[in-house]
Amino acid sequence: MILSRLAVFVIGSNSAGFAALGGAILGIVFGYPLGLCMAMIWLRYRTLYAGSLGLGVLGAVLGGVLTIGLAEVTHLNQNSDWLFMSFFISVPLLALLGYRLKLIWRVVSSKNI
Repeated sequence: MILSRLAVFVIGSNSAGFAALGGAILGIVFGYPLGLCMAMIWLRYRTLYAGSLGLGVLGAVLGGVLTIGLAEVTHLNQNSDWLFMSFFISVPLLALLGYRLKLIWRVVSSKNI
């Protein structure tokens, strides 16, 4: 909400509604990974399993950056439904993988392959 208000202020209020649209998009792009990071912080201190918080935050940020950054190359920018679907899937997926990486590494290394 704060980021969307900041975008409205930066873009200006005389731009026929585009400032509100820019604010909403910035709120989604920055607010969703930020909310996931806050949820991982809560999980870290409220549950029995303490995952890797740093790698989880890195995964959430990388999920957003890679999806938006590679939208031109993967042609996701041609269909906004696919772009936001991949954004809303990749951010929590990479955050989950980063958060659980310690447990995954322990299980794989204990198998003595």
